[in-house]
Amino acid sequence: MSKLNARSPFYINYSTPTAPVVAYDCTVANLTGFAVDQEGVITEPNVERGVFKSFTSSAGDFANDKFATVSTDTSRTITVTIQIPTGFSNSSDGTFTCTATATQIAKVTSGSTPSCIPGPTTNGTISTQTIASGGNTVTIDLTAKFNNATKFSVFNYHPALFNAVVSGTNLILSSGNSGGSGNAYVRANDNGINTCSVQQRVPVTVTVSSALDCTTANLTGGTATAAGAVTEPTLIGGTIASFSLDSSGSPTATSVTENTGSASRSVTVYFNITVGSEYTNAGATLVCPKAILQAGTALPTFTCDIAGLSGQGIFTNGQINVGKARVGTITDYTLVGSTEKSFTEVTTAVTRNVSFTITPPAGEYSSDSAIVCPNSSGLPIVQQPASATCGTVLYFGNDRGEVDESDFCQSGAAYPREFKVLSSAPIIRQAKGHTVCYADQDTNAAQGVFQGNDLYYVVDISKNLTDITQRALSNTQFNAFILWRVNNGIIQEVWEWNCSAGGDGSGNQIQ
Repeated sequence: MSKLNARSPFYINYSTPTAPVVAYDCTVANLTGFAVDQEGVITEPNVERGVFKSFTSSAGDFANDKFATVSTDTSRTITVTIQIPTGFSNSSDGTFTCTATATQIAKVTSGSTPSCIPGPTTNGTISTQTIASGGNTVTIDLTAKFNNATKFSVFNYHPALFNAVVSGTNLILSSGNSGGSGNAYVRANDNGINTCSVQQRVPVTVTVSSALDCTTANLTGGTATAAGAVTEPTLIGGTIASFSLDSSGSPTATSVTENTGSASRSVTVYFNITVGSEYTNAGATLVCPKAILQAGTALPTFTCDIAGLSGQGIFTNGQINVGKARVGTITDYTLVGSTEKSFTEVTTAVTRNVSFTITPPAGEYSSDSAIVCPNSSGLPIVQQPASATCGTVLYFGNDRGEVDESDFCQSGAAYPREFKVLSSAPIIRQAKGHTVCYADQDTNAAQGVFQGNDLYYVVDISKNLTDITQRALSNTQFNAFILWRVNNGIIQEVWEWNCSAGGDGSGNQIQ
């Protein structure tokens, strides 16, 4: 698929991965952001390449997706299961495991910075919340479950099963379309410093009263290499036991027929699915067809269209924010017409031109040589004066931009919302015309205008690490997310979008 947006200074092109050469490993996965707070609650790591699936730990005090509290700082390690993306020699393995390590700090129980006396405490426990599948909800009054608490946040490790959000002092749980059990954790604080806190586990069971079929199984993804190795699709409500090239599901196969042509092609594969225990036909075998894309033998040419620049900008002090490339790695940049690596501060807004050197992933394209994007003339970027006005409202986004609002559901990216920005918009859904600035990721201080390059960005009111595409379970309310289109630091449009309809998803422009 190739798209051109007249607003954008460059093309975005999605190219079918072909002819894998290198193996997927933990270096390629590049796990970042893993953390464990003083209550033992885990912040899931981000995966740079691949799709986060689940995590576990062999620690003796690890249970229900968290660690126990500790009296001394303790090193914690989790094992993460990742879905291997296409384009690697071991993509047919389906998943890969990597470890992530972080230090869990000792639980604060006293002191004056701030004082934890009386501090927040739990009030009883939260019982198992049983919810019927299909978008049903349950609301829990958190003031009845905690004492001396004024701030609440929630961690949900099973977003494909249910959604969990805090609204004021209420926890709202919404079921997806599959059945099963999982956990969420609510953290309660007595102030904004988030030092004195307690947590409660929220066990959730989603029940179903229907049989699983090929429609509700929702087979998603799946590819084949030119040699015929198959990467199985993901699904809901069961597991893939085997696959066949015959509609009866038998005989089973270990690969599809080799594609000797240079172009990719569609191949229909019949997957034998064992139904999960939460359905009325538990244990049965379904034979479900799925058309998957099989790569050809030709390696594509790496271009700036494929690389896809996003997030580039200039801070008010003249330093360059190199942003990201959708594919490949930005290894250098050039200020057009200058040998320096930064600009001087300005008193009025000035348009600068910067070109970026991008190195493609090794072995995936016809050449491993770096290219200059968007071209030698550079990308025009507005440098705002040091006195530029930035808002003070903190939002959390993903600095990967997309050309169209319909590009998020099938891009293969997770879009965790953890990149801090500041805006003058007091309400996320009423942000059109307001400014957006970079925020220091540690201090939250304004760092200059977020250019945006006229792309769309996922944005949230709080840190949110869930994968928006994995939450697409045929329920519009369950999977809605907010998009801002940003250009030269100004929010041009506000959209609500969701992936639940499949394909490109659907939504509407709010402003």
